[in-house]
Amino acid sequence: MADNYRGNIRSNLGLLCYAYGLTQSKLAEKMGMSQAGVSKMFSNPNYGFAIKPLVKLTEVFNTDLETLVKADLIGELKIRITKSKN
Repeated sequence: MADNYRGNIRSNLGLLCYAYGLTQSKLAEKMGMSQAGVSKMFSNPNYGFAIKPLVKLTEVFNTDLETLVKADLIGELKIRITKSKN
């Protein structure tokens, strides 16, 4: 189950960065982390997300922890796009 959450977080991070126009470097700056650390969040499927960075991500993206961890934002976006085309 933890693997699903890790996948959700990575997918959601990518979508949120795109939506906010943030590069990994800019996200690292906002989070007070190194760019290498942020890169690991995106690329390492076994990256263990600690609470402090997760909370910081919710602040950067103005969202809640449950949405960041559990939501399938890409799936929800596809549904919204499909509905708006109809």
